[in-house]
Amino acid sequence: DVPTSWDDFIAAAEKLKAAGVTPIGLGGQPWQERIMFNSVLLGVGGREFYADLYSTLDDDLLESDTMHQVFETFAALKPFVDESSPGRNWNEATNMVIKGDAAFQFMGDWAKGEIIAAGVEPGTTVGCAFAPAIDTAYIMTVDAFAFSAMDGEDATPAQEKMAQVMLEPDVQIAFNMKKGSIPARLDVPSDSFDSCAQTAIKTLQDKKTHLVSTGLFGVPSAVSGAIDDSISNFWNSADMSPKEGQEQFHEAISYAK
Repeated sequence: DVPTSWDDFIAAAEKLKAAGVTPIGLGGQPWQERIMFNSVLLGVGGREFYADLYSTLDDDLLESDTMHQVFETFAALKPFVDESSPGRNWNEATNMVIKGDAAFQFMGDWAKGEIIAAGVEPGTTVGCAFAPAIDTAYIMTVDAFAFSAMDGEDATPAQEKMAQVMLEPDVQIAFNMKKGSIPARLDVPSDSFDSCAQTAIKTLQDKKTHLVSTGLFGVPSAVSGAIDDSISNFWNSADMSPKEGQEQFHEAISYAK
């Protein structure tokens, strides 16, 4: 069974490590470390705490006991990555899971593109699940198509047509099934999607589950960079305590905002 609490996750990770399996396939790059940290933050603090923290950057929240528990839990995951993690690309970590060399990866649903390309049906030998959490939430990030600004009005009809075509339900289905993501439209039929995508689509029907990634939007870019640097410094430090990590995180955000 997939662990539904962080205590259960850590217990499972200990058993996997003892059996010679790398519990967490991690690409040791700041943005990947941030995905895992935010999963812990959401799981320990809950969606309201997560949303309030990143929308307000409030000192009381950053100094709270809940935030300390987040860093304690995040630190407890350190023994469960392999020594080759630093600098590893995300798709290489995904391949570890596909091959059975690693048990878990904290990653967006774009990883399904790699799984599908390897000839594996998502939800079979490689599945997907929400990270352990006290309530249900979905941290969203997006890949976007952008139109270049052009002089004159001649290009506008073509741009509008392109946007219309991309948002057609059939196009949304075909594109997202190849990429491994889910449609931008919530009214697109989900019958043809795999079980992982169907779970995501169903979850997002509840607006209370919608949360944003700090990597692309939701906080100013300077704060986003400070968050990534602080998380990475803590994760890669051999002697920084959770309390020191929490203080560094607070200081970095306060300086950047």
